[in-house]
Amino acid sequence: MEAIFEADIPVLLDPAKPITRNAVRAVVRRWENAGLVEAEHAVTYQGRLIHVTPAGRRLVIRAELDTMPTVVPPVLGDLHRALVSRARLRIEERGVAEASVDEWVSTRRWRLENAVPVRHEMPEPDGLLYLNDSTISVVLLCHTITEIQRLHSFLSVLAAEYPKVLLVVPQELLTRTRELIFGAWVTVLGNSGDSLHIVII
Repeated sequence: MEAIFEADIPVLLDPAKPITRNAVRAVVRRWENAGLVEAEHAVTYQGRLIHVTPAGRRLVIRAELDTMPTVVPPVLGDLHRALVSRARLRIEERGVAEASVDEWVSTRRWRLENAVPVRHEMPEPDGLLYLNDSTISVVLLCHTITEIQRLHSFLSVLAAEYPKVLLVVPQELLTRTRELIFGAWVTVLGNSGDSLHIVII
């Protein structure tokens, strides 16, 4: 994970033993003092946005997957990555349709492992899940209505390529997401739409 909200750090460290906000701040302060992360306020009510510095990336990213950017990514990129981290924590904890997650493949790893050229018109997955029921699920995070609307034209491709599609949205977009996507998804598949799962972050 390259970015995470401060509020999600207790789940990252140990979901079984939650720690206090003060303890989280102390942990983040130690990471900052070591030059591994930077913390800044980005979104109201989410706590600070913690993102890994280049020195932190060199420490935590495996050498064969190290595709470190030469410049620090913009805040919106960090915000998206923090939301993906939150989604990953929730999905790994809860599973998908009673199946647990065996492995999470990140966007970076997906790009490196897929030799086929990435189609620029298709949305890049925010993650792929290998579930213990032997299915692969794609994870797509949308934090704006525009992103959700953009998925309309890809529904048939996603339905053909993946047995399960997880659409991750903030709570405030849930109703609109159901209006925009769910009906179209059922139309594309011609069934109840069991392969589409909406995950709330």
